[in-house]
Amino acid sequence: MRRLIGVWKVEGVFVGGPPPPSPVRGTMTVRWLVRDALVVMRSRLSGGPPASTAVLGADDTTGAFFMLYSDVRGVVRVYAMTMTPRRWTLMRRAPGFWQRFTGNIARNARTIHATWELSPDGRRWTLDLRLTFTKQRSLPPP
Repeated sequence: MRRLIGVWKVEGVFVGGPPPPSPVRGTMTVRWLVRDALVVMRSRLSGGPPASTAVLGADDTTGAFFMLYSDVRGVVRVYAMTMTPRRWTLMRRAPGFWQRFTGNIARNARTIHATWELSPDGRRWTLDLRLTFTKQRSLPPP
């Protein structure tokens, strides 16, 4: 999660709404809530996705990562998460509304090319968002 800490510029396209697709722009700020344990991520985007806050962390016994998400609509969700040096994934399996996020992290960890996809059943997926995150600056530890 250390590679996420910082202020990111977000640009992309929201294709999941009514046509035509709309441009997405904004920022994502990722800070330690508890150093090396919990991260808080705040996104403020225009063009479709609502303003949101998430807390990311891992179980210290199993090593499984999770993201607890909420947004201004009152939506609250839990995502299973993985993070490797080159890939960040989120997955939500819910009856009738599955979601997955795949972020490909550049070698220098300053750019992430990502997609959000939706599925009614976990078998047929459609693109919802295509995003590029570009790190603007790092943040000091707490």
